[in-house]
Amino acid sequence: MAQPPTHPSPAGTEPASHWAQAVVEATEDLVYVCSEDLTVVYMNPALIRRTGRDATGERCHRVLHDLDEPCPWCVNDIVIGQNRSHTWEVQSPDDGRWYHVVNTPIQRDGRRYKVAIIRDITARREAEAERERMALAVAHASDAIVIADGRGRILSANPAYEAITGVPVEQARGRRLGTVLETADPEFDLEAAHRQLAETGRWRGRVTKRRPDGREVILDAAATNVRAEDGTFLHGVCIFRDVTREVEWERERARTDRLRALGTLAGGIAHDFNNLLMGILGSAELLESVVPPDGPGRRHLERIQQAGERARGLVAQILQFSRSDPAGVERADLRTEAEMAADLLRATTPSAVEVSLRVPDRPCPVSLDPAQAQQMVLNLATNAVKALGPRGGRVEIEVTTREFPEGDPGLPPDLAPGRYHRLAVSDTGCGMPPGILDRIFEPFFTTRPVGEGTGLGLSVVYGVVRAAGGALRVESEPGRGSLFEAFLPAEPLP
Repeated sequence: MAQPPTHPSPAGTEPASHWAQAVVEATEDLVYVCSEDLTVVYMNPALIRRTGRDATGERCHRVLHDLDEPCPWCVNDIVIGQNRSHTWEVQSPDDGRWYHVVNTPIQRDGRRYKVAIIRDITARREAEAERERMALAVAHASDAIVIADGRGRILSANPAYEAITGVPVEQARGRRLGTVLETADPEFDLEAAHRQLAETGRWRGRVTKRRPDGREVILDAAATNVRAEDGTFLHGVCIFRDVTREVEWERERARTDRLRALGTLAGGIAHDFNNLLMGILGSAELLESVVPPDGPGRRHLERIQQAGERARGLVAQILQFSRSDPAGVERADLRTEAEMAADLLRATTPSAVEVSLRVPDRPCPVSLDPAQAQQMVLNLATNAVKALGPRGGRVEIEVTTREFPEGDPGLPPDLAPGRYHRLAVSDTGCGMPPGILDRIFEPFFTTRPVGEGTGLGLSVVYGVVRAAGGALRVESEPGRGSLFEAFLPAEPLP
């Protein structure tokens, strides 16, 4: 009798074991089953391809690792002996690759077995390690790195963001990234920056920011839009680098170069002018024996001599500004000179001017002629008093000692690392804008009305400090007063 034809079972009617076997044989994961005595009783096709043979009946440690003894990390006792699963990620000693291993106990025909499913996760672990390295690099970067969403809201920032901007990262989250770029600099165009970023996906510029603590910082900024391969916007990244110190060094170096050039020019002119004065004053001295004391030309002769002497004094100050030779072997105590200057100011300035003094309890010897040291301190102190104006204010004179190691960011330009005595004179006066600040040491430059000074006081200070192998540093803002710092190489105590 003919048998009725057989037809495939309708989809979904096959037993679950059928599908389980199909999945195990199709997967690229390595699957094997071993008995309590470590004998392999099943290997899926992926594992057979990996080992190059069907090793059913062999010990698992021989099949997987070519070992004669059980693996030191074998978990059969846990899985079969304790009847519980065990999952771990392990790096193979054979090929160095990482694997995710799931060991599960099963029972069949009254016997216990271990099913091991092994997945190669090397690519994932390498990606995770790369992300961790990048995260550590970002966390320890000295530049501020900010990530923002499509609306420009800050999603995250690294610790350097707070160090540079003074704003805690917790407070920054949710704020618009544009607030970081906002600046009081009238030349900075924030809208133009936004347009360029939207049109090209990139922007680079420099901004000047005032931190919450009032300190002004100069930042080099670079923004980039990050997109997926299909062009979908993912997030924006902005990197800020604090270049305040570099910019200050560039400005200071440019100022130093300009003053050196002016010193060379002024020195040449002063020498020539001094030669002319010698002729004028010498002729006037000869005329003294010709013109009677009560003669009609005597008064004019005395005026010539007085004007010549004043001109000689100006020439001496110009030469002091232009000199570049070392100050010599004479020594002065900076502490003593500061004390004398403070006493003189207190005795000669109006009561509206408060003069304070802070000096160490030990001498601060520097390689300077005492007269030059006194002139330097008095010129700085007098300049500070004049900056206060008629309403008065506070002048502070301070002497400290500081050691500058190699690479110290606070080391003034053109100074070698070492030990320096620092003379600081600050005032609470009107302050100076950058345009004036860049020119204050130039000979004959002054902001005071005609007849109130020659414009040589600070030039002389510059010449004295430079001749002593030191450096000058000035900080000033309109309405916030000024701070003049002179760093002079410290000489050993006698």
